[in-house]
Amino acid sequence: MGLPPPISAADADAAFAAAQRVVETHQRLAKWLRPGQTLAQIDQFIAKTLESLESSSCFLGYKVGRSPAFPSHACLSLNHCVVHGTAASHVQPMAAGDLLKIDIGVFYRGWVGDAAWTYSFGEPAPVIRKLMECGKESLRRGVLELRPGNTFLAWAKAVQTYVEGECGFHLVRGLGGHGYGRRTKTSRGLHAAPYISNNVPTMPGE
Repeated sequence: MGLPPPISAADADAAFAAAQRVVETHQRLAKWLRPGQTLAQIDQFIAKTLESLESSSCFLGYKVGRSPAFPSHACLSLNHCVVHGTAASHVQPMAAGDLLKIDIGVFYRGWVGDAAWTYSFGEPAPVIRKLMECGKESLRRGVLELRPGNTFLAWAKAVQTYVEGECGFHLVRGLGGHGYGRRTKTSRGLHAAPYISNNVPTMPGE
């Protein structure tokens, strides 16, 4: 596992502070969310929270190639939408049983913070509870493999073995983790190397 180039103590503090603003926003969301809210209302709550934390969304206006600019402050992916949902993707209010993945990314002091949490509205069905617990445990097992001298392949093996071997769920191919860093004149710093697959790569046909 290659190590990133060293950064100054001031930069390390700024990167940590950006990440903490993501955590703080999620913690406020966890106390505020309830059935009856719309995705648009949730997105506005996130926008106001980020502003109160002297940060801003790094997703709003984000473009990849010729794709349209992303229109929301956060990625709001409801139920069967896996990732990258927008505030306009579902207009009905949240109802008991809904499962919402909220991905929040911020700019703060030139650095990016980015993390997604999953929220259940009301008591989740048994299979949804199992899915959520499986996701948390797979993350815990994967993180144990992230140490100097180890490989990202070890992460993938730990996560895939647990999710697909022990829990009986299926990982979405083509989605995984990614690096992020500092905003510059030529880069938003949101998506950077390395790409970290959650499953062990296979040959075509396997």
